[in-house]
Amino acid sequence: DWDASKILIEGWNSEIIVTTFVQFFHTLVSNKNKSLRKFHRFANSIIILDEVQSIPIKYWQLIRNLMIELVNTFNSYLVFVTATQPLIFDQKECYELSNPEKYNSKLNRIEIIPFVQTPVTIEEMVEKFQFGKNSILFVLNTIASARETFNLIIQKWSNTTFLSTHVVPFERMQRINEIKKKLKAKEPIVVVSTQLIEAGVDIDFDIVVRDLAPFDSIVQSAGRCNRNGCSKGQVFVFYLKKEDEDRQSFYSTKIYDAVLLDITRSILLSREQITESEIHQLSQQYFQETLNRKNQQESKLIIDCIRFLQYSSPDEGAFTIEKFKLLDEKYFEIDVFIELDENAQKLWEMFVELYRDNSIDRFERKRKFAEFKTDFYNYVISIPKNASNRPVDFLVELGLGHVPLPELDYYYDIHTGFKVKPDIFTEVI
Repeated sequence: DWDASKILIEGWNSEIIVTTFVQFFHTLVSNKNKSLRKFHRFANSIIILDEVQSIPIKYWQLIRNLMIELVNTFNSYLVFVTATQPLIFDQKECYELSNPEKYNSKLNRIEIIPFVQTPVTIEEMVEKFQFGKNSILFVLNTIASARETFNLIIQKWSNTTFLSTHVVPFERMQRINEIKKKLKAKEPIVVVSTQLIEAGVDIDFDIVVRDLAPFDSIVQSAGRCNRNGCSKGQVFVFYLKKEDEDRQSFYSTKIYDAVLLDITRSILLSREQITESEIHQLSQQYFQETLNRKNQQESKLIIDCIRFLQYSSPDEGAFTIEKFKLLDEKYFEIDVFIELDENAQKLWEMFVELYRDNSIDRFERKRKFAEFKTDFYNYVISIPKNASNRPVDFLVELGLGHVPLPELDYYYDIHTGFKVKPDIFTEVI
């Protein structure tokens, strides 16, 4: 029964729960009934947090205080799983389940080769590689730079695949499965992607090429290189510049914090190459420097709000618990449904028919939508809100755009996804 299932899921009524950082931390720091319904489930629990370094640094002190209180008060256990352990806790506050030095000292699958002293253009970066001998993964910081890289490489090597969030999830998953088949068959393929490929995708390339990013992101990208230890993988890091008529800009600064990039570049400039056995020690150096240079003022504000029960305030300028957001919302984006094929066309018709059916209430509508919700969102992407080619067909009430199948070619490129005009802001992950 859908209603019973929804209650059980939202209340975490199971022995094993798989959820997200946002759900987890917004249950700990919240004044909303929906979130607090599952708060008691933390008692006597074992909590496994995967890739904890992806939590924004500004919240490290908050996370540390919350986790220590959770463990001590609720009799809970906390297990962190990551290759790049951030310095959220002091050494005396946690226990290593494995000896990082023992295992890392024996790793020799890859080497990181930095080219970050002098900025280069995308064209200059592409010219440094020969295609047809190895499998190569390019990881770019923006969709615009990924698209430009793909368009250059596809002219040289046809066996090239593009991945970004401007490609509908249905098509993206098909491409990832096809990439895995080609890699297994040892085909010399090229994949051009944004950061979406950094974690959670089990693929193994001979060479990985990465635009400059925070050190932990570079390590994540390096994890897609020679995973199986078949030979010696190479990870190249470039400092990509965008040549404007008026000034020089960098793709990395459009996405990442300038302090984190500066720390990373300093580490990379100090070496001609980095072996895999050195990555753990350099990660600790990176996180220590990050801790020294990034202030925790926002964490302190939230901790004070929790201590003094400042859930909300009539003063809009006051900082309160209800303003806490683990991840910044992308106010500059809108969702668009892409009718990529006949199946998508049928799903849109079902959605519109359900949405405009005035004979059912919103609860029944939500229940019926849940029956095909997963399939529906397989054709939804996010685009810049100020896109000059924003679809004309638009459900204003839901904030949802729509690209009909007959108009697909105008809005959507079969290789690179949604056609964003070059004269607008396109720097999204």
